[in-house]
Amino acid sequence: MAGPSELSARQLMIKFETAPESGVFVAKCLINTDRGIQFQSDIARGTTPDCDLPEAPGYQWAEVDGLRATVSGAGTLNLADIPFFDTWYRSGDSKAIQVWAGTHGHWEFDAKLSAFDVTGGRNGKAQASVTIESDGVIAAYVVAA
Repeated sequence: MAGPSELSARQLMIKFETAPESGVFVAKCLINTDRGIQFQSDIARGTTPDCDLPEAPGYQWAEVDGLRATVSGAGTLNLADIPFFDTWYRSGDSKAIQVWAGTHGHWEFDAKLSAFDVTGGRNGKAQASVTIESDGVIAAYVVAA
């Protein structure tokens, strides 16, 4: 029996373009323990009546109305990354990001920072988390050469 081709969670990387149109992407140390990407569809629904039996229930249909992706990341707060995320939060701008599945390949799209949280308890280290939402076309997964 052959097992699946697996990926260590540490190899799931979120990278950010260093400058617009530079094509250079780097990971931020702030995202160091948890990361993920979720793909969602907005579904428009309606009901088609049965014209032969108007009193009978109709049949529901569904159409994909829109596609979006949400990226999340968290970890021990890296002080050096605060200016990057704070500036992005205040700008309202989109940034090009990539989500890599190890060296296998990646998704790439423009995105907006929708949440930047910094938390901490009395003991321990401060933690941070980010939520990033796609802004426009989500390019299909590209297998690395």
